[in-house]
Amino acid sequence: MVAACRAAGLGDGCLGPALSAVLELLQTCLTRPGASLSSSTASLLSGAALELLDPANAGLLESTGAPLKAAPAAGSSPRPVTQKLSSNSRMSTATSDSEGEGLVGTPAGIKRAALVCLQAAVKVDPRSFHQHWPALLQGSSVPGNQQTSSVVSALAHDASPRVRLAAAASIATLLQGVAQAAYLGLAEVAPGGRTASFIPLSERMGHLVTRLHSQLLAALCSESQARVRAGTLRALGTLAVGSPYSRLPPELASETLEAVLSRLTAPPPTAQDLPALLTCLAAVVCHTAGVPFPCPAIPAATAALLRLAATSAPAQQLDALITLRGLAAREGGALAPVPSALESLLAAFAPHLREASGATAQAAAQMLRLLADVAARDAQRTQAVLTLIRRAPALHLGATTPPPVAAPEVRAALCTLGAALWPADAELAERCVRAAQADEASAVRSAAAQAAAGLVERCRSERTPAAATPGGHGEQTLRAALDALGTLGRDPVLAVRLAVARALAPDLCAWQPALLALALALGADRHERVASLGLERAAASLRQQVDAEGRGAAARDAPALAACLAGALRPTRPFKVQWAACGLARALLEVGSSAGECVAVPAPDLVPPLLEGALSSPSERTRALCVELLRTAIPQMTGGSLVLVLQRLTGARQGRQLAGKLGGALSQKRMS
Repeated sequence: MVAACRAAGLGDGCLGPALSAVLELLQTCLTRPGASLSSSTASLLSGAALELLDPANAGLLESTGAPLKAAPAAGSSPRPVTQKLSSNSRMSTATSDSEGEGLVGTPAGIKRAALVCLQAAVKVDPRSFHQHWPALLQGSSVPGNQQTSSVVSALAHDASPRVRLAAAASIATLLQGVAQAAYLGLAEVAPGGRTASFIPLSERMGHLVTRLHSQLLAALCSESQARVRAGTLRALGTLAVGSPYSRLPPELASETLEAVLSRLTAPPPTAQDLPALLTCLAAVVCHTAGVPFPCPAIPAATAALLRLAATSAPAQQLDALITLRGLAAREGGALAPVPSALESLLAAFAPHLREASGATAQAAAQMLRLLADVAARDAQRTQAVLTLIRRAPALHLGATTPPPVAAPEVRAALCTLGAALWPADAELAERCVRAAQADEASAVRSAAAQAAAGLVERCRSERTPAAATPGGHGEQTLRAALDALGTLGRDPVLAVRLAVARALAPDLCAWQPALLALALALGADRHERVASLGLERAAASLRQQVDAEGRGAAARDAPALAACLAGALRPTRPFKVQWAACGLARALLEVGSSAGECVAVPAPDLVPPLLEGALSSPSERTRALCVELLRTAIPQMTGGSLVLVLQRLTGARQGRQLAGKLGGALSQKRMS
């Protein structure tokens, strides 16, 4: 870019304004509606940004002359232009650190303009920049200089706070989004490293992600400007969202969490740091939850988070409570003793639940779910949380005619909390589920489905002797939960039926015939996601029955399961439903082939739907699956079933082709 400006005959005095004008024009083009970007343009923009950030060009940018001046209007005196470059990013609202630093045409202004232009290009087409991540986020060594030409090096070493802030925002933009999170998810670091000449993409991404964590943490520790620290925290939180910590070095997750947690306590965060710190902390805690490691900073950070959750603004309360839930899941002892840790938090939220809305309602819902998480850990904490709730009548938990609560998320969280108090207060849990089941908001009814499935799971595990006592609270709770799931499975709202399908764990369906029947009913749902989930749950429950009770017990349910296939394999059903039905048919054939002569073989019930799918389905995958399943079913067929197959093959238009595919299995069956 510098060479092009020089080729146009521009001297040093005009080079800075020319570069600024080019960058502003590029940004204007990229922010127009409908803007597109090719891979070659993305490569050129990445190279231009790195060229302007290159420390080797620092002397050249310093010689570009004074800031760009505006032409004076008639009758007015000349004055320098103090306007910043236009930008859609959050950086554009920041104030200038020193006079002239962010002006158009200055070295800092040119670098910042290049970074803002890069952000605009990334927002147009994020995928086209994936191949440039190593150059933009790691850079290459510059001869005679320890720094590198990259966005991260600008964040770590540039003298201008505005440039560092723009670099932090550029890193967050490069990593933000579904496509970028999926690309980050490829990262993996093999134990011990690799010595082979070929390094796969996953290994290269793993080293990039690991190094980027270290660079951002180092920049965070050395940064003195509060707003740049906030931008660095946002970039680190965005990186944490997509990082697969379970496949990265084990110390990476612990070091990242420890470094971010320590900023809560020593020294206390400033008002500018706090929002970004809590958002980053919530992201790191939630996405490192699956990596077990000791973290000594958790108790002190938990105390600080509890204070923030009770006294901060609603947005910060929400992030603090999400982080507390993550820490409670990682180390439940951090919230012990429960009364002293949570009583002030409950007292701060309970009086305002009825009128809560927006961010306040979301924070209140997270507070109630935090109580539910703590109560679900063990019987001692359940009793402690129940004692706290009885001291807070403003919650109206489980009341026969509870006062209206404005926010559906609060009512959903109240249902979750009430169910978590079983068996300490079984009647309260049942009342909460029944109230949520009849709620007008679909989100509350979805929460009721999850709570009811949780109650069934607790009854199955016989957490207390009451669960196994006939006529006791365990039996009543189980009956109430099953009734609630059956009613919600017929709900007219798709989201509620989908929540029921997701809540039907295979082991619960294998344990309760009513839930297996519900899964089969969902398999006939008109929506493909609900139907496919119901059939998958039914197939998995069949395999669970085989493992738990033997094949004879599983074969007893085979006729009812096979009857569901006729509708699921119809040509008009969605392809995903047909594929899920083929999975159920495979599970049935596995039972029938090994169940022995003492149980009914399900093959006769499977033959008509499998033949229909093999002959009539518009999906090539469905037809191939049905042919494979027919080959497995032919050895189990009786004489009448075999005659049915031959007649259907003779009368169908594509019967000869299908008979050729089944020829070997049919010949062996005829000979036997």
